[in-house]
Amino acid sequence: MKNLFAILFCIISVLSHAQRDKEFQIRAGFGAAAYKTTTNINYKINTPFGSIPFNYEDTGGAGTIHIPIELRFEVIPRFNIGLDMKFGSYLYEDNQNNNNKSNAFRSFGLGAEFVILNRENTRLYVGLGLNSTLLEMSENIMYNNQAEKITMTWRGPGAKINLGFMQYLGSSPIGINVNIGVDAHNFKLQEWKYPTASTWITLGTANGTLYAKGLDLALGLVYRLRR
Repeated sequence: MKNLFAILFCIISVLSHAQRDKEFQIRAGFGAAAYKTTTNINYKINTPFGSIPFNYEDTGGAGTIHIPIELRFEVIPRFNIGLDMKFGSYLYEDNQNNNNKSNAFRSFGLGAEFVILNRENTRLYVGLGLNSTLLEMSENIMYNNQAEKITMTWRGPGAKINLGFMQYLGSSPIGINVNIGVDAHNFKLQEWKYPTASTWITLGTANGTLYAKGLDLALGLVYRLRR
C-alpha cells in the first residue's frame, strides 16, 4: 500500500507543473458485483496410516457488496490516474445452508482513465485498474457436537475495465458518479485453518486457486478540487 502511494505521489509531483489547472477528484459510494467462480483445492488428510490426498473442484457464483473509494488526478486533459480501494463482503453460494458465515475483502490498486466526453460538468470516461485483493472467508461446522470454525485466506491480483459517467451539480464541486465494469480476480490460497478437535486426523498442506470474473456496478458521489 505504501508503494502505491509513493508511485502516485512521484507521478503527480513530476506532472503538476503543466500549464493548465489540474483537477483532483475524491470519489466514494456503494458498489455491488456478481461473479462466476472456479475453485480448485488440493489437500491431504494425515492419519496414523499415512496421508490421504483429496481434491475439491467447484464452479458456481458469488457476489460482493462493497464501498469503493477512488482518488483521481488529472495529468493532462482527458487523462486521469489515481488509487482505487474497495472494502466489503464476499457472498458465495452455500449448498449446505450455513448461516454462520462471515467474509470480508480489501482491495488496493492503481487506476487510469481516458475521458471520452470532457465538458465542464459532464464526463464520460473509460478506465483500467490493476489491484491486489485479500479475501478472508470463515464458517462454522459441527464436529463432535461442538461448533468448529474453518477459516480460509486468499490473496491475488485483479484487473478491471470500466465505463463511467459523472455529472457535477451546477457550480457545486460535488457530483454524481456511476460506473459499470468487468472485474476479474485470480486468488491463491494463503492459509487454511481447519478444526483440530479430532485426536487422530489433522489437515496437511494445502494449495488452491479461486478465479472470479463478473460485472461490477458502483454508484456514488465525487468531490473535485482545482489548482
